[in-house]
Amino acid sequence: RPASSGARARLRAPGANGHGSNPLSDGGMNPVSPLARYNVGQKGEVRVDVPAELAIDRRPEDIATFAMDPTNDTRWIGGIREAWTLTEPPFVVGTRGERVASFLGERIEYVLEVEELRPGALIAMRSVKAPFPIHVTYQFDDVAGKTLASIRV
Repeated sequence: RPASSGARARLRAPGANGHGSNPLSDGGMNPVSPLARYNVGQKGEVRVDVPAELAIDRRPEDIATFAMDPTNDTRWIGGIREAWTLTEPPFVVGTRGERVASFLGERIEYVLEVEELRPGALIAMRSVKAPFPIHVTYQFDDVAGKTLASIRV
C-alpha cells in the first residue's frame, strides 16, 4: 500500500504484549511518526522505504543488546508473530533468522541474513527467502546519554 493511503511503520515497546520487562518500556520514549516513501524501480518493481526513529532514555548498549537478540523480536517488533534463528551461535555476519509476520492482514514468512554487524551500534539484514525483497537496518546512536534508535525497512 503506498504511503499516500496511510502506510506507516509502528514501533512497539517490548513487553507491551505481556511478555515481561524490556529496556524500551520506560517512560522516556518519544516516537517520531515516519512516512513511508515508495518509488518504482527500473524493472517496474515497487520499492518501499519505511524509516522510523525512537528516542529512548537508556544507554545505546542496553537498547542494542536487547534489539539485536533475535529471541526478542516478537517482544518489540509489532508485526512479528514468531521468530527463530536458523544458524548456530554466535550471532555474526551470515547468521540467518526466520520470521513469521502479519503485514496488511496477511501472514508473511521470510528469512533474513545479517549483512553487517557492529555490536551495540548497527545491524543490517537482507532477505534470502521472502515473497518480496526486504532490507532491514537497526541503528543505535548515543545522543546526550540517550539512545536514538533508527529503523529502516
